[in-house]
Amino acid sequence: MRPSGSSSAADDYDGGQAACEALVHELAPADAAHVSVRAFPGATHEFYVFDGPHEFNDPGANRRQGGIIHVRSDPEAREQARDDMVQFFTTAFKR
Repeated sequence: MRPSGSSSAADDYDGGQAACEALVHELAPADAAHVSVRAFPGATHEFYVFDGPHEFNDPGANRRQGGIIHVRSDPEAREQARDDMVQFFTTAFKR
């Protein structure tokens, strides 16, 4: 199992899934072979939170251009991301 990053398809922080995939493509092929990206359709930035929807201004967002970031909890995506992470570490530490 390869390490994976969870991305949010509706993430307006730095370009969401496309930004994550671009980052992987910028890696050397030998390094990129060990990474995968999983996007959760409709999930926003910080989809794993438990509080209600909110937004905040982050000067570091949008590749340091700043902007308003929208956050909405997504219980299904949160559970799947957690399960993926547990599976990764369970597999990694069995070696």
